[in-house]
Parts: sequence; C-alpha cells; structure tokens
Amino acid sequence: MIGLGGGGVDGAITSAGGPQLATHRRALPILEGTRGARIATGGAVLTGPGDYGKLFAANVIHAVGPNYLNVQNPEHGDAELRSAYLQSMAAAAEAGIEFLGFALLSAGIFRGPRSLAQVLSIGLQAVCDGAYPGLKEVHLVAHSPQEQSTLLELLRGLAPPTPLERSRAKAAESEPAAAAGRVLAIRCDVTRPEECIAAREAIAEAFPGRPVAFVFNNAGECSNGWLELCCRL
Repeated sequence: MIGLGGGGVDGAITSAGGPQLATHRRALPILEGTRGARIATGGAVLTGPGDYGKLFAANVIHAVGPNYLNVQNPEHGDAELRSAYLQSMAAAAEAGIEFLGFALLSAGIFRGPRSLAQVLSIGLQAVCDGAYPGLKEVHLVAHSPQEQSTLLELLRGLAPPTPLERSRAKAAESEPAAAAGRVLAIRCDVTRPEECIAAREAIAEAFPGRPVAFVFNNAGECSNGWLELCCRL
C-alpha cells in the first residue's frame, strides 16, 4: 500500500508531474490502520484535473500492484494485480478519459517468482476486459527491450478484426456496447513522436470506434522521454 512517490517509475512520474501533482497526492486520505498509506494494494485512485508539469496530462491514475516478494499465495497477488488494472480502467471511465497510458505494474523487481510474461498477461487481459464506451487508445509503455518483446509476443494473441467484425462494429456505432469491443493491438517502435502520431491517426481512421492498445518503447538517453512521449500521444 502506498500513495506518495517512491523510486523508479513512481518517482519519475512524481518528478515530472511537478509540485501540484505532489500536493494532490499528499491530499489523498490516509487509509485507516496504516502508516500513511493512501492506496490499498490492488487499488487505484485518480488525481486531477491539474497542471501536472511535464506530464502533458490533466489526470493521473495512481495504481498499486502487488509485491510478489511479500505475497505468500501468488494467486492472491495475481488477483490484486488484475484489480489494480481494472480499478484504473474504472477510474478512467468515470472521468471520461479517452486516451490512457499504463506503466507496467509489478513488472520490475516486485514480480518476484512470477515471470514477466505472467504479470504482463494479467495486465493486458484486464485492460481488454475493462474497455469502456468512449475509450479510444490504451498505451502500454515498455521501458526495456525485454518488456517490449514480451508484450509484443502476448499481443499477437489478439487477432486483428475480420471484415465481418468491422462491418458489425460500423453498423452498431450508435450502440454504447460497440466501443467496448476487443482492443486492437498495435506495435509502435518509437523513433520520433510525429511518426507515431501519424500512425495513430491512420489506425483510428481504419478502425473507427475500436479501442486501440499501443506498445511503445523508448528507453533512450532521456530517462523521462518514454513518460513524456506516452502522455503526449
């Protein structure tokens, strides 16, 4: 359980978000019976709208995945990880967010005995299951080549839409359930932001009304470059 910035991705987001994000995080209520924790493991809380510095985003969803090193039952940790993603999706839906970016929860040192593929598969499935009307894009941000290659392998299991699926989606565009269909997985090897913006626009035109999951990788010289890019897109 947590709620204030730590190291790694959490620290990078807090640093990039500037003083207003830090203020909003400190304002989150402390959970009863804890020593300053603001979000339960498996939970997610939205802050914003606000002026969040270099994030180029008005809202930030703070999600807490499990630390598998401290979980006696890995299956319980899996349930907490899925919950963190689903609650993030629910918070985004409530706020009417159309473009959503995820750092990969519990995918670093906290995944313990779980393989990278196992924790990313849980997150990917939760994102697909949590798709909601009005959602346009979901960005899964890989910060290492291993994370990117693992995500791409998992995303191959999400087949592209058939002509019949596209016809049905177009015919049902006026129905709220149409936007909550399977997420279309797209690979994007990031070199320049303008290239991915152009790709995004082309994909949106080709698959109207279909939620799109992008995989980005930008582990370059700028430590916060991937974070800025995710939010810009």
